[in-house]
Amino acid sequence: MTQQDAVDRLGVSRTTIQNWENSTPIPQTVDISCKVWEHHLRQESPAIGPLTLIYSDAPMFVDPYGPRRRLAIIQQEPHPTNAAVLARVQQLAGQPNFHNPFVVAADQSTL
Repeated sequence: MTQQDAVDRLGVSRTTIQNWENSTPIPQTVDISCKVWEHHLRQESPAIGPLTLIYSDAPMFVDPYGPRRRLAIIQQEPHPTNAAVLARVQQLAGQPNFHNPFVVAADQSTL
């Protein structure tokens, strides 16, 4: 992210951004906002990878009072990029054996 990107997104002056870069303490609200924004940007970046798509082939919830169903099996699919994961999710969306999807990066963080 450039300084101008931060100025535009955070609504502060370029001088403020430069002060933050030079060890002036960053306000906690700005720090939290940056972490949320970074997470959002990672979700949208098509080149991030490798990633693993994880989902179950049946609902994970077990109703103790309802009829017994087979237990769900967790599926894991490696993908080279975020674009590949999103294409696969679009392909699987709405199918009866696609539940609770999430994406994990190589550093074990969730996307």
